[in-house]
Amino acid sequence: AGWHERIGRQAAGGGVELLVGVGRYGDAMMRGGRSGNGEMEAVGCADAKEAGEVLSHRLTGNETVLIKGSRRMGLEEVAGRLREVFAVAVGSGV
Repeated sequence: AGWHERIGRQAAGGGVELLVGVGRYGDAMMRGGRSGNGEMEAVGCADAKEAGEVLSHRLTGNETVLIKGSRRMGLEEVAGRLREVFAVAVGSGV
């Protein structure tokens, strides 16, 4: 969990505007983000499906999005949802 908190702090320090944490380690990442920047919004999601819905309603289509997590979390579902909503091409590594 310490590593995830550190990532959250770095995201906040790097100017990230919205951090979406998924699952147990996502909570740790959000804690770190909140401690690093009072202006960054942090949203917790139980799973990838919820994260995809949150992002599809929050994004305008002109943002840069980094989706990072283990395959076990199924975050490719987030990329799939964003593809549906914004009809963008996503690299084969997703």
